[in-house]
Amino acid sequence: MEKLFLALLFTGLLAVGCASEPARDVATTGTTDTAMPEMDGMAENEGNVEIALVNPDETVPMGDAELVVAVTDKATGEPVTTDNMAVEVYMPMDGMEPMLAEAEVTAAGEPGQYAIATYLGMEGMWVVNAEVSEGDQQGKAHFMLEAK
Repeated sequence: MEKLFLALLFTGLLAVGCASEPARDVATTGTTDTAMPEMDGMAENEGNVEIALVNPDETVPMGDAELVVAVTDKATGEPVTTDNMAVEVYMPMDGMEPMLAEAEVTAAGEPGQYAIATYLGMEGMWVVNAEVSEGDQQGKAHFMLEAK
């Protein structure tokens, strides 16, 4: 019995020692402190329109999620109305293809605001890429959210 206990104890310690380091809490640190090569070289906001995450903050419950973004003209600050917003939501996976989530974009209650309905199927860091292409108004933004 003592040998079984020691074997289980050793196995448990080995498993804990080999476990990967958990992601840092974005809500308390303001950054993820984890390497995400997919985000290297990406500016947070590109183009002549700004796309800002209005809701939620940097964390969201796992499962069904609704994000709200605001699109404004960088020069004037005026809301930009568009029918041409593309959104990509994915979770980077070590050594594997990213986990993609469907994203449906609809106009929200205020001009220039858009709701993005998605499903975050796992806890962890998710990347949201949003792009607006409306005539001469162009813009890209990249956000990171933590599903808990």
